[in-house]
Amino acid sequence: MTTRLEVQGLHVEVEEGDGPPVVLVHAAIADHTMWDREVAWLAARGHRVITYDVRGFGRSPEPSEDYYDHDDLVAVLDHCDVRTAILVGASNGGRIVLDTALQARDRVAGLFLAGAYVPRVPGDRFFRAGADAENAALEAGDFEGAVEANLSTWVTGHGRGADAVDAQVRDRVRAWLTDLLPRQAAQQYGSELVEPLVRDRLNELLVPTMAVVGEHDAPQLVATAGLIAGSVPHARLAFVDNAAHLSNLEQPDVFAALLQEFLDDVQRRGEVVPDDDAVRQMWASAALRLGRQADSEVPPAWAFGDGSAMADELATLVVQGTKRATAGALIEYEAEGEPLPQPGDLNIIIDGSGRPRCVIRTTEVRVGPLGSVDADFARDEGEMDRTLATWLAGHLRYWHRTLPARFGITVDLDLPVAFERFEVAWRPD
Repeated sequence: MTTRLEVQGLHVEVEEGDGPPVVLVHAAIADHTMWDREVAWLAARGHRVITYDVRGFGRSPEPSEDYYDHDDLVAVLDHCDVRTAILVGASNGGRIVLDTALQARDRVAGLFLAGAYVPRVPGDRFFRAGADAENAALEAGDFEGAVEANLSTWVTGHGRGADAVDAQVRDRVRAWLTDLLPRQAAQQYGSELVEPLVRDRLNELLVPTMAVVGEHDAPQLVATAGLIAGSVPHARLAFVDNAAHLSNLEQPDVFAALLQEFLDDVQRRGEVVPDDDAVRQMWASAALRLGRQADSEVPPAWAFGDGSAMADELATLVVQGTKRATAGALIEYEAEGEPLPQPGDLNIIIDGSGRPRCVIRTTEVRVGPLGSVDADFARDEGEMDRTLATWLAGHLRYWHRTLPARFGITVDLDLPVAFERFEVAWRPD
């Protein structure tokens, strides 16, 4: 069942579901209806699905002042009581969700970017020629010519003829543009550009990310997809054959398969499960070295971090002896009914695939506010450059990403934290 809302004047549509929320942000040559197929597909799989028309598009009114698109997206999340969501953005919608991921990090669980536009990425002759043709038509008051220029650039695309495109796709985009272009020509206000530029901050994004691009999209946007995949840690790149800018319209089944693969990956990254057989086998060897019986109770086995990639990285640091400390939010211990660690406790550390890497022994525990951490502890935690400033920034980012969605709390320097030091008690030879 579709619920239609108005949020700060924006037209918003919500399909209710119990699964992880997904927000889809449309391209600059379309409106929220470009996602009709994906909305139905995601809703059928139990997701809560949110779409909306950006200001000046579809059923949303023209802006009455300059604004930031990411502020609007956060307002939609707030109104719908969504703490974190997976964001899907096409074209200019990709820019909007990237801005949101950098400006409101704790609200984003993953980014799926289709033909994403990133400001100030160098253009190409194809892109500039299309823009010049559209601008010339608009200056002459020839809206039909401007529509055709857009269709040539974004629907026909680069390196193929118009006859290669399904007529229904072309007609659908033509209808959007016929409504949109006269409205845009009359607008006095627009969206502000976020500074510093997203282009220069992609490496700050830590959420799961996939960049998808059609093989016939503008070369500038193909290059942009490569830039995203090469700059965002652990991001992935996928090409869609026989598609230009709106790959979800031209190749809906391929697009759906990629999106499902991404959603599954987001879920897996949050679920590192111990390999029970391997854990028991390793403990049988470790127990004897540690003065325990081989059949004694197996210590808890778990991974550092909130996903497989981070679990791999941190387990390696522990085994190397670089990482000798960790910090846990007290609210997580309380919610999971876990006792606080105590000196002498043994734990088995696993990697992202669930394999055991070593046994650690707790040596010291202190409880205090996040802001009470000192430089010695930051160094002992062994991550990144091991400085206090980087430790604080990294842990704030991490807990902004994980705690508000689960507990509805504000993460700041007063967050109660258990600061734990440990040593490697045993590891395989």
